[in-house]
Amino acid sequence: MSEQNLERLYARILVTFENGSEVCYAYNRESLELLGLYKSEYDGSLFIEVGQAITYNEERFKIKKVNFKLYKELYEMGDGYGVNLYGITEPTDYNCQVGVFVERV
Repeated sequence: MSEQNLERLYARILVTFENGSEVCYAYNRESLELLGLYKSEYDGSLFIEVGQAITYNEERFKIKKVNFKLYKELYEMGDGYGVNLYGITEPTDYNCQVGVFVERV
C-alpha cells in the first residue's frame, strides 16, 4: 500500500444525548476548548473521556459513552446550503465522527 493511496481522517465531534437529540457539533480544536475538555498540563493535549463533565451553552453534561464512526466517503461542507444550528463554529469537511453521548448534570 503506497502512502498516496491512504485516506486521511477528517473528524467532527458530535455531542448528543443517548436518545439521539443533538447538543452540538465541534469541527476544530478551538470548539473543543470551549466545551472545557480536560487539557494535559504536559503537552496541551485535549481528552474526551467517559465520566468527564463538559459545559455547553451554560449547561453541564456528563460523558456517558464515546464511539468512533468512519464514513464511507468525505462529506464536503463548503458548498452546502442552510445553517448548521448545532455547530459551535463553521462546519468543515469530515469523513469520521467521534460520538460523545451525554446526560445533563
